[in-house]
Amino acid sequence: MTTDQSPDSTASGATDGGAESATQREGRTPDSVAEQNWLLETDDSAPRRDRQVLVVGETVVGRTLTLLLHREGYDPLLVRQSSDSIESRATFLPQPACRVMDSLAIDTASSDHGVPVQRVSFEQGRTSAKPSSVTTAASSPGDPGAVVVDTPWLTDALEATLPDRHRSTDRALATLSPRDDGLEVTFEDGITEWFDVLVDATLDGVAHGRTRTTEPATATLAQYEAVADTQPVDSRQVREAWYSNAFVQRLPVSGGEATLVRLTVPQTAVESISPSEGFHALNDEGGPEIGGGLPPVDEWESTVVRQCVDCGDSDRTLWGGDRIVSCGPAAYPTAPATGFSPWFGIESGRRLLSELTRRNRSVSDVIDAYTRQRHQRLGTLRRTVQETREAHAYPVLESAPTVLERVAELRQLALGSFLDSRLRAIQWGSQTLPDQSR
Repeated sequence: MTTDQSPDSTASGATDGGAESATQREGRTPDSVAEQNWLLETDDSAPRRDRQVLVVGETVVGRTLTLLLHREGYDPLLVRQSSDSIESRATFLPQPACRVMDSLAIDTASSDHGVPVQRVSFEQGRTSAKPSSVTTAASSPGDPGAVVVDTPWLTDALEATLPDRHRSTDRALATLSPRDDGLEVTFEDGITEWFDVLVDATLDGVAHGRTRTTEPATATLAQYEAVADTQPVDSRQVREAWYSNAFVQRLPVSGGEATLVRLTVPQTAVESISPSEGFHALNDEGGPEIGGGLPPVDEWESTVVRQCVDCGDSDRTLWGGDRIVSCGPAAYPTAPATGFSPWFGIESGRRLLSELTRRNRSVSDVIDAYTRQRHQRLGTLRRTVQETREAHAYPVLESAPTVLERVAELRQLALGSFLDSRLRAIQWGSQTLPDQSR
């Protein structure tokens, strides 16, 4: 069965510690509330833009945060991490993240490199019954709920927009030494510099020389990706299928001219599910067929990715301390299949920027406010997922491995605009939805 459904037109129950009160929202348009939540929300009366910020990690999150700092008048420095790499060929950006990219003059909906997503279909394979198929549309006609962007193009576009003085990609960290009056950073070339704040935006959260008392509880997943040799039937649709031990996605890429096939499985299942045989084995257990054109095994790219398994109960110290803060996967690693990390990482960067520019804030106060808010925000997100489970048809994987349950939970957040108005509202960090007339 295939049905078309759209989220409810009203939002309820989606609140967050960073959202404005009803009194504060009075007189604002919905769109201005969304933009304040996602773009600025800074205190311009007494800015502290003289603070020196070091961003570690040439990831989408790291590059975006560096650009946001530059646009707000800071003089940040972005340096590489030896483990920096592209985890996936495609980056899924929900509406709020696209709005930030627009503010940075990054055209994520470019016809050559980005695909505005209008529909998402999802299926769940079962051994005892024919799998159901549901197609759900974006929140309003003509308004994409998300954009799928070619990751190499996105990282290049962000780098090209960033002034050269903010990049030092030929340098890497050697040691970090937090002091009372700053952070002493020694690079591999032997040069030592001082910074007020270091932002860890790496993929693995292990900026060289950094130590922290708590590590996130994670499990590992094996991810396989390849471009199918057939064009997508619907170039504006993402197709997903859940099995008892795997998650399969087909995402339109290259402006809708090609399809990226992604297979995500718990690493313990890798020996029994190879890229070449995995789809046949999964379909044998009653799962749906979601398309052909699969390339031979030697054309698949494989990588191991980490996925947090606590999803809301994490220790707030994961987000920072001692003049060092974590942003994106450095604090909360998630699999690319969730589509969660770029959006949440960019949101975290915006939150850090907001805290940095507030009046009369010491660095320790900034870090304390940031870590507290991120911890609360993550709990709010998970509660919203649990509260909205009955409001949409996205699969609930109660019998699947815990790590896949967590992937499914975070995937619902990334697909908020396609599933439920409360999920969509919580993407923006507000009960008020953005103006759809734009």
